[in-house]
Amino acid sequence: MADGEASIRSRADDARIDFVLAGIVAVVVIFGTWVELTYSQDPVPPAVGAYAIAIAASAVLVFRRRAPVLVSVATLVLVYGYHLVGYPGEAPGIVFFVAFYSVTAHGRGLRTIATGLALVVAAEFLSVIPPNPVPWYSPAVIAPAASMGGAVLIGAVVRQRRLEAESRTAQAAHDRESALREHMAAERLLIARDLHDVLAHTLSVIAVQAGVALDALDDDPEQARKSIQAVRTAARDVLPGLHETLRALRGESTSSPAPQPGLAQLAGIAEKARASGLNVRLELPPEHAGLSAFLELTAYWIVTEALSNVMAHSDAANVTAAVTVQGPDLHILVADDGRPVSPGTGGFGLAGMQERAQLAGGTVQAGTTAAGGYCVEARLPLGEP
Repeated sequence: MADGEASIRSRADDARIDFVLAGIVAVVVIFGTWVELTYSQDPVPPAVGAYAIAIAASAVLVFRRRAPVLVSVATLVLVYGYHLVGYPGEAPGIVFFVAFYSVTAHGRGLRTIATGLALVVAAEFLSVIPPNPVPWYSPAVIAPAASMGGAVLIGAVVRQRRLEAESRTAQAAHDRESALREHMAAERLLIARDLHDVLAHTLSVIAVQAGVALDALDDDPEQARKSIQAVRTAARDVLPGLHETLRALRGESTSSPAPQPGLAQLAGIAEKARASGLNVRLELPPEHAGLSAFLELTAYWIVTEALSNVMAHSDAANVTAAVTVQGPDLHILVADDGRPVSPGTGGFGLAGMQERAQLAGGTVQAGTTAAGGYCVEARLPLGEP
């Protein structure tokens, strides 16, 4: 819509420019005609005809952009008529400069140069035919012809530069659109990864607790109640983040975005895992370890995803989640004592952990341990990624 409106405004501006130009040329041509009629030594036909031809030849310039060749032919016919009727001088011929320039400036293809030069030759025949012939080699013939030829070439140069500018503009617009598409694709991947990280953990907790509630429903109603409450809590906790992400997908601004999670929130994640029956040993670095918010966020999601995989895909009873500073790296270790009982430990979750680690300049490795359990190990450099 915006491009269409801009195109309409551009055409309106061009039309106004052509009207003004035609008016200026008409004033000059009428004044030149008056001078020639006033100071002519020979009898002349009625002046009203001369002024009518001068106005008509100037008026057709309004259409010089849409039909430059037809406008040039029309000016030739009118000025030839002016000459053949017997009016002195060639004041209406001033319109040739604008008309012939427009042939190459607003025409199409290289042949417009040949067309423009042919029109110049046709215009100069005015000076060498009766009733007031002039030798073709006279300066009165050569000088106007050279000037009109120059106007034709100038129009060709202007057209070429305009096409180059339009090409650069189109290329710049294409580059911006490509960059925007790439940015949007990257944003969609980022949002998909965040959604997976949030929902995978929450749904793992819900699935485990729902299973516990179902098993304990008859024999231990109190345990079933606690599991159902844990399901409700997990669902309630994930809803704000999910709503935030959906608002971002819809392009809606959020006045108070939720703070990014960090290592401090891992205690709550571990507590949810414990509520599902998993014995979790959590080890974190000191609160003032000097870790950046980005590094804490990366570590948070890696530990959360690893714990989610344990709850969803393993029969482990114990798991250790340790985040420690080891030399120049932040070391992350999530190891359990179980074995995979369902597929998925190496799927999108592991890919998401690897992507997050790569963004931080680190690495992630995962696999079975010598004791038969499963281990996720990551190393993230403490410096800027």
